[in-house]
Amino acid sequence: MIKLTPRQELIKTNLLKAIFEVSRVSLENISIHEIKIKITPVDEPDKNQTSIDDVMNLWFRKDYDYTKIHSIDEAINCISAPHDKFPLWIKVRADYDMNFELQTSKRYRIYRELSNHEKGYPPFEIV
Repeated sequence: MIKLTPRQELIKTNLLKAIFEVSRVSLENISIHEIKIKITPVDEPDKNQTSIDDVMNLWFRKDYDYTKIHSIDEAINCISAPHDKFPLWIKVRADYDMNFELQTSKRYRIYRELSNHEKGYPPFEIV
């Protein structure tokens, strides 16, 4: 079992809100264990990166298997950087059934600097 930090729990809650919106399924009709997630990092060649971005992309994610399908907790743990930093933005796309793709920024920031606060579930955006 994966132990999440309080910030990771908040990101998990926000991810679930985005999933429920994109899938148009109510909380009563879905089991969190049915949800499977694929993570796809997106290159942003024209954007400046910080040292934590470089560390995450060159060191921690270098040998990551991007074909792997994750549970919710595994996905949150995978996208988290040290000191509770998360991808600047994450696009959520429904594949089929309860399978979802997260297209993630390779730039990591603290919670208050994440995109999409106005939507109510930062850093997630529905595509």
